[in-house]
Amino acid sequence: MVKLYLIRHGEAEGNLYRQMDGSYDSAITELGRRQIQALGHRFQDIPLDAVYSSNLCRAMETAAVLCRLKKLALHTDPRLREVSVGPWEHQPFGTVAEDYPEEAQLFSFDPFHWHLDGAETFQAVAERAVAALTDIVHSHEDQSVAVCTHGFLIRSILCKLFYGLDHFELAGKSTNTAVTLLTWEHGTFSLAFKHDASHLDETLQRLPPYPKDLCIRPMGNQAVEEYIRYRKDAWQVVYGSLRGFDGPGFWLDAQRTIGSDPAAMVVGYWGTTPVGMIQLNPSRDAEKYVGYIPFLYLREPFRHQGL
Repeated sequence: MVKLYLIRHGEAEGNLYRQMDGSYDSAITELGRRQIQALGHRFQDIPLDAVYSSNLCRAMETAAVLCRLKKLALHTDPRLREVSVGPWEHQPFGTVAEDYPEEAQLFSFDPFHWHLDGAETFQAVAERAVAALTDIVHSHEDQSVAVCTHGFLIRSILCKLFYGLDHFELAGKSTNTAVTLLTWEHGTFSLAFKHDASHLDETLQRLPPYPKDLCIRPMGNQAVEEYIRYRKDAWQVVYGSLRGFDGPGFWLDAQRTIGSDPAAMVVGYWGTTPVGMIQLNPSRDAEKYVGYIPFLYLREPFRHQGL
């Protein structure tokens, strides 16, 4: 019998910032690193003979703790990568939901019927993932193997093997570093348990996100009054008066520094309600590979809430 421990990666920036990072190679967060350490403690006394992962950094960094613990080499397989969501890659969940409402609903709740030009289908993800697992079990007869991969992909495996691709809801959700155990015996996969994160205490679990994800939009030239209003409020908060405030000057400087990149100055919305904005300067200290933020603003009702 072969034991296959399917492990979702530790928290990555895409999880924290609520972005569609499928094939986008986002990095592990500080919380994610602590989750990975807890995963290592969980496997302290669990035998492993091999460790596999997708070739995305968030999965490889998760797998590395098991490799160090068991003194094993890491085997990567691109078939274990997360679903590629094509034009949605690295876009905020809220923006995708606003721009593609029907497709976003299908992706989250019924991916069997989801289709997006330039993206993988749910069926294709499931087929490549199960093919990778089948090759792994054939290479590790009577051994135990850890496979560090991704949440959507793990659900696709469970649907392909046990529930049917049109029963996505039965697969459940895997939190970061949760463990699912499959066994392979006599040519058949069986499910021992799924999505177990008992190694994470409450300090290692991210609080649930807001009910509605932020939609992020470029702040166009027509938003000059909105921008000056935000700058005026920030100036008042910092200096206690409006002495010396030059709203049009701030706007002209912003247009100069963001250059031709509309993503360098954006507004976050809940529905049609603006929450705040961020302004970047793509050129300042670019030769040092430093990102510079001239202005970050949250409207008063949305401050001190972790946004």
